[in-house]
Amino acid sequence: MSKNYNITAIKKAIENSRGLYTVIAQRLKCEWHTAKKYVEMHEETREAYNDEFESSIDVAESKLFENIDEGDNTAIIFYLKTRAKHRGYVERSELTGVGGRDLIPQVIKWGDKEIEV
Repeated sequence: MSKNYNITAIKKAIENSRGLYTVIAQRLKCEWHTAKKYVEMHEETREAYNDEFESSIDVAESKLFENIDEGDNTAIIFYLKTRAKHRGYVERSELTGVGGRDLIPQVIKWGDKEIEV
């Protein structure tokens, strides 16, 4: 038997769920994909979900900053690598050929065309 959930019930289930569909589903007593379908069905519930999800990201970011303030090198490196790429804090992978030589491009034929890979 299928259930119909009203907007109020869906919004209540979203509250303090951290945007986890499994939590919302438990509260609605349904499967996670059903909860997701009902959340996405109405603009009002989509907005409530997005607000809840963004709030959970804010909590995680505040914990990250607490760790940064405490001098946690892992947190500092993570932050720089994800938020300060424009300043050069990025890991780069370089592809080289044997012995560090340049890669030699190869040409393959595809019908009438030659494609360099």
